[in-house]
Amino acid sequence: MQRWQRLGIGIFAATAFAAITAATGGAQTPASPDAAIDAIFEPWNRSDSPGCTVGAIRDGRLVFSKGYGMANLDYAIPNSPAMVYYVGSVSKQFTAAAIALLAQEGRISLDDPVRRYIPELPDYGTPMTLRHLVHHTSGLRDIYTLMSLGGIRMEDVFPDEDALALIARQRALNFAPGEDHLYSNSGYWLLGQIVERVTGESLREYARRAIFEPLGMSRTHFHDDPGHVMANRVVSYSRTGDRYVVADLGNFDKIGAGGLYTTIDDLLKWDANFYDPRVGGARWLEQMQTVGRLNNGSPLTYAFGLTIGTHRGLRTVRHGGSLMGFRAELLRFPDQRFTALVLCNLASIAPAGLA
Repeated sequence: MQRWQRLGIGIFAATAFAAITAATGGAQTPASPDAAIDAIFEPWNRSDSPGCTVGAIRDGRLVFSKGYGMANLDYAIPNSPAMVYYVGSVSKQFTAAAIALLAQEGRISLDDPVRRYIPELPDYGTPMTLRHLVHHTSGLRDIYTLMSLGGIRMEDVFPDEDALALIARQRALNFAPGEDHLYSNSGYWLLGQIVERVTGESLREYARRAIFEPLGMSRTHFHDDPGHVMANRVVSYSRTGDRYVVADLGNFDKIGAGGLYTTIDDLLKWDANFYDPRVGGARWLEQMQTVGRLNNGSPLTYAFGLTIGTHRGLRTVRHGGSLMGFRAELLRFPDQRFTALVLCNLASIAPAGLA
């Protein structure tokens, strides 16, 4: 975990403890779990503030779900489990799931060179494989950073062919594939392109057909069409001085590294598939949670769009996401069959610590 993430968790854990203490008159133990959660999210539970929707899953049941603050300040629409959120890099596990399904079907191999599918990329001297992309060990420079350096704003119209050309113009890597681990959105965007080139379907369509429809995730999609209208879409915000400003990027349509819109109820169905894998089966599930390794054999904590770790001695499977003013965290304790979901629409919120 990066230092800023550790710091953020510490700060928000302290803030949450203070909020709980204040809400319970100084007692350290709230009257109920619901009261404890309410206290954590109390700072945003106002009619003039964006906030979060929270879900808690135990043994396959949604035992808590509630919205705090507003989903849309223009129309005074509150956050709630009925709302649809952009979840940023939480999307990566769905892209990786698609790649793992295709590998299981024999349509690709994780050890295939990327240039077999994306010949537009330069020959970097050392073969870069799909496995390198999955585990962020490719050495590819990050596409969002490259866009920024090139004066391309996230809200600009930026076709996929231009995105690929931007990546391909980089004649060198940050390191030889497999030598190091560096989070790269380029890798996951390319994985989405590979899904399309192998199947003839966009990542959006393949994921809908192979993952979302079989699991009944009817309100989840990869957002590759900026003009697509969806019911109950949440607006995201940032804070400037003493006011909130809209932080949505209406033209942004890059998927694979991000791009997923979903709901608490649909994530409940996705979570259930990690205990009873109706999509993928047992071998797929094992693959999804298998961490990568560097060339020297050192294990990583990053698996297939999921980070494997521990919290207070308990095993965790998690991923966060952030883009625009959206912030998200999916935190699973698989041995306890418990998952915390935190979907927020304010840029200053750090959901990992809250989860």
